[in-house]
Amino acid sequence: METNGILKAYYQPNVIIDGEIALHILETRKKFVGLEKPVPVMLYNLGVIEMDREAQEILAGPQGVEGICASAFLINSSTTIIMSFILKIKRPPIPVKGFFKESEALKWLEKYL
Repeated sequence: METNGILKAYYQPNVIIDGEIALHILETRKKFVGLEKPVPVMLYNLGVIEMDREAQEILAGPQGVEGICASAFLINSSTTIIMSFILKIKRPPIPVKGFFKESEALKWLEKYL
């Protein structure tokens, strides 16, 4: 957790996220933030090359956003397509937005502190 209250999360390079990995992501995140006060999350999404349907349902569903009040994704040209597709299939019940620049993403997340 950053001192400014924004949680920064990084995916490993060339990762394929399935349901099992999605559940692991949730458990790991809960260790950092708990569930008392939702926090904004900055996701460095540059390493994700694929996410299966089960993982999408888990991460965008109610349990996937527990402890999160907003989520910004740092993306590049290849991850833009994946993120757009995922958000059209399963839109999370929190504000979510993709950014090419970290500074713009962090500025956007500050309004959720």
